[in-house]
Amino acid sequence: MSVAGSLTSITLSNCNNALAVISEEIITESKETTLDEYSDLKVYPNPFTDRLRFEFVSPVNVNAFIDIFDITGRLVRNIFEGRIEGGVYYDVEFKPETSVGGIYIYRITLGEKVYNGKVVYKE
Repeated sequence: MSVAGSLTSITLSNCNNALAVISEEIITESKETTLDEYSDLKVYPNPFTDRLRFEFVSPVNVNAFIDIFDITGRLVRNIFEGRIEGGVYYDVEFKPETSVGGIYIYRITLGEKVYNGKVVYKE
């Protein structure tokens, strides 16, 4: 059984010098899940030119972090840090402050689960 919730949109500015837009949609299911069973994650577009979007849902309440690194492993920016609610849809946007294109690495941490990937920034 699923129960659709309301759609809420929150805009945060000046969050570590990045614009973070968070949209929330509450999804409730009767079956309990664990973080390993289900985590919906999308990172797009790749390559990107002016902004990169991270969309994710965790089935359980966890602390979440999204970090961007350059190809040498240097932290470029932490674009999200906070406690997220299980079953809530999050949409976080990254806008680079530099015009230097290249390959960047992202690390998304949802509780103890870590997702890594590469994205290409085209100036």
